[in-house]
Amino acid sequence: RWPRVAVGRFIQGSAVGVVTVTVPMFIAEMAPKSVRGQKGVLHQLMVTIGIFMSMAAGLALPSAAKDVLPTPTQVAFLNFVVLFPALVGIYALFMFSFVTPEETPAFLAAKGAQKEALDVLKQIYGLEGDTAELKQLLLATDTMPKDSGDKDKDLALMDIVVNPQLLRCLLIACVLSCSQQFSGINVFVS
Repeated sequence: RWPRVAVGRFIQGSAVGVVTVTVPMFIAEMAPKSVRGQKGVLHQLMVTIGIFMSMAAGLALPSAAKDVLPTPTQVAFLNFVVLFPALVGIYALFMFSFVTPEETPAFLAAKGAQKEALDVLKQIYGLEGDTAELKQLLLATDTMPKDSGDKDKDLALMDIVVNPQLLRCLLIACVLSCSQQFSGINVFVS
């Protein structure tokens, strides 16, 4: 039984890791500068509330230490607790595949596709025409290229390893990420 649990935990952990990186990045690229911080904090708050709700839902179930079988009501509750977030996730995935564009305005503008970036902003904010308001929104997302002749070079892993300043930043990020596992916070979360 434990190999299934290990595989499930690995898949779940990978998915949560991807979401933890991509959602804040997506929010930062899509939100106007004036509300970007609020949207980022709101995302983290929702993650924290979700953890709290999962812990609270677990209180209604029998303890694994007891040799007591769950009642039919507890089994139904457990099924609901597992099924409801999955249904919400499937609904959100379905809706966002139709609502959101394939690329963010920040990505499009960084690649020099100003017209496409403005089109995406029109779709997001529901504005018509080539208004100054749209151009202001594009500027507010910090997506206007500073110099059209200056093409950013993609940063490879070897570029980070050979550059002492970048390597130091990478090592600090890795040590902080690993250190939090030894801080004891997992006692309160699990």
